[in-house]
Amino acid sequence: VSVNTEAWKVRSDMAIAELQDALTLNESKLDTATVRIVRENLAVIDRAIAQAQHALRRDPGNTYLNLHLAKAMRQKIELLRRANALAES
Repeated sequence: VSVNTEAWKVRSDMAIAELQDALTLNESKLDTATVRIVRENLAVIDRAIAQAQHALRRDPGNTYLNLHLAKAMRQKIELLRRANALAES
């Protein structure tokens, strides 16, 4: 795994943490059904991230797994951004 890949993962983790904190603060502004759906989708994405991370521990150089992890993390960031934007509108 390259230094750039590790730096990207750290930045992504930081962005996710910030967006999750914001969503926690913003949830009261959203309809309860919307919160439930967002949380369900986040759980699906979190499972995909965990599975990719687990597989990468066994095969760290696997390009497909690295791309799958990156895609799942981008999906999580985008979902969190959209949910926060909805709460702030």
